[in-house]
Amino acid sequence: MREYEVVINGAETTVQLSDEDAKRIGAVPTTRKSEPVTKKRDPANKSGGSGGRKRSGQPRLSG
Repeated sequence: MREYEVVINGAETTVQLSDEDAKRIGAVPTTRKSEPVTKKRDPANKSGGSGGRKRSGQPRLSG
């Protein structure tokens, strides 16, 4: 499987196709390398960040 550029409903899209399928529909191989997907941490989402109170692990008693 390789990545190919195809146009679907007027929008250029990258898809993975076998060589046979790509040849059948006339897809163009991509020239750019796909970048690995990495999750970046947002400082606002880290535990111990600003805002909110720390939880002690003990349930709150109401009443």
